[in-house]
Amino acid sequence: MTDDLIRPGELVEPGREAAARGLRTLLQGAAVSALGAVVTVVHDAANSGTTDYRAVAVLAGQAVLTAVATYVHNRLRPAV
Repeated sequence: MTDDLIRPGELVEPGREAAARGLRTLLQGAAVSALGAVVTVVHDAANSGTTDYRAVAVLAGQAVLTAVATYVHNRLRPAV
């Protein structure tokens, strides 16, 4: 079975590293956005009975934009 994980200290192609970091940031952002969305929905439902889905969309958009910024940064940063 092959293992495609990037290990600490391993030299990898810059594009592969940037993609891995971007994906990891997207997944982390998605988890935080999901938690924020749940809190927003529960709070709105408990207080007013309605939910502002625009706030949920903003949380999701923020996660995506953070992942894109991370990917671009890792693609363009100078090699250390």
